[in-house]
Amino acid sequence: MMTTTIDSRAIFATNLISEADYEVLDQVLKTPLQLATKVFDIANLISKVKVELSPEIKRSSYNIDAAAVVARLAQLKKQYDAVYKEYSEAREERNRLLLIDPSDETLLKKCQRLEMEVSSISCSIRKAEELLEKSARGEVSTEDNVYGEFISSPYPKVVLYYRNIQDASRYTTSGLVPVFVHEMFHAWNYFEAGAHDRSVLEIDEPMVEYATLYFLKSLADMLEESDSKKAYNISLRADWQERKVRQKKEAIGSTAAY
Repeated sequence: MMTTTIDSRAIFATNLISEADYEVLDQVLKTPLQLATKVFDIANLISKVKVELSPEIKRSSYNIDAAAVVARLAQLKKQYDAVYKEYSEAREERNRLLLIDPSDETLLKKCQRLEMEVSSISCSIRKAEELLEKSARGEVSTEDNVYGEFISSPYPKVVLYYRNIQDASRYTTSGLVPVFVHEMFHAWNYFEAGAHDRSVLEIDEPMVEYATLYFLKSLADMLEESDSKKAYNISLRADWQERKVRQKKEAIGSTAAY
């Protein structure tokens, strides 16, 4: 399997990664986060963890709970109607205000956020409908949704399955940064918090998901006044992380349904 080894910030400058991702990664790598008495510092972790970008596609399979999918589908359709209504109203309001102040981007950003949310819910609805069709045929569900892994043996290593991430991000902002931060939180737990001695998978995973979202949102808030463009780019990736967490909760049979 061909991989690109990442052992320093410079190695991230690869044609597999967009310029926007590289800029956000650079900010992430140079911004430690104080967590109680410990510090989450990715730049320091990279000296301890081998990181690879892999072109391999990873798949996972699980049995389908049709009743749970039907209930989730009804919830998604209700959510879609509400968000689409809010999006339509925001778009109409923006069109009206464009005549007054074309430079005001507040509503533009709201419209972009709602448009991505509508797209994400639509995608979830299609997936739920596909699951019901597979269930009716007595099939299991196979998904290309393994984005990254932290492997502790024989040596600490993070693998980012780039094609999975790109497929998942096709219509939205890249998930490379939140996936990288997520896996580095697993590495941080391993080295700094001693999670390898006392962690429980069902607890460790949601805590890492929360920490990833908290880190990205905190970073965006910190940069809002000094560099609104960077803050916005990081916020988009925090939104991707939030959508991924919701999708994991929808994954029937997954231990991440917390």
